[in-house]
Amino acid sequence: MTNVSYCFAASKNSAVKTDKIKSIKDLINEPLILPIPGTANREDIDRIFLKNNVDIKNVLNIHTSEMIISAVKKGLGIGYIISDLIDIDSEKQNIKILEISEPLPQVTINLIYNENYLTTAPRKFIDNYILKQTP
Repeated sequence: MTNVSYCFAASKNSAVKTDKIKSIKDLINEPLILPIPGTANREDIDRIFLKNNVDIKNVLNIHTSEMIISAVKKGLGIGYIISDLIDIDSEKQNIKILEISEPLPQVTINLIYNENYLTTAPRKFIDNYILKQTP
């Protein structure tokens, strides 16, 4: 089990004036790259928009985190993504995490597996990454 936080991120080369974005309300007229409607992470951010009276209009809905990061890298807008995915290599990815004043959602990720059915790759991933990361 591990906790992850979400963030908003933009390309460092984007036309978006990221230094002027300090709150959720500052996102109202910006192009946003969000998870598709109906997903838990989209519902979480939609609740925050609603709570802050932010009516988003310019939205690109994307299915996966990898595709959101790719769209951000291409300068298509501000992405809503798990911060760990950006933090890993933000300098090489040329992506900047935006400092938003409102707290953004955190989620807990649980990994459930059957020890009897693990192949070599998942076993190494669990042993070398997951188990070493959890307290």
